[in-house]
Amino acid sequence: MVKIDQALHEKANNSEEVYGVLRGSAWVGGTAPYTQVLAVDGLRRTQNGIISISKEATKEQVSVAQDAELVLDAQEDGSLTVTARGKSRRSTCRFLFFF
Repeated sequence: MVKIDQALHEKANNSEEVYGVLRGSAWVGGTAPYTQVLAVDGLRRTQNGIISISKEATKEQVSVAQDAELVLDAQEDGSLTVTARGKSRRSTCRFLFFF
């Protein structure tokens, strides 16, 4: 059990936070689902990661993100692909990514 606890602790210490913006003008697609590729320096394809709306997001941006039904769809070395499966108002939204 000690080895597992130590391994988890070391992995947690290696986590990084990346803040960014999903730009309203950068969504690709005429109808849902819309996609957007984000550059993330240092990201590797095999790393685990989660994406969330940033705490600095405005109420409107949070509402837009909820309506858009955002999901992290793909991850490659140096980039993430976010998909909006719901409504897209083509608005800008701040996000936070942990890896």
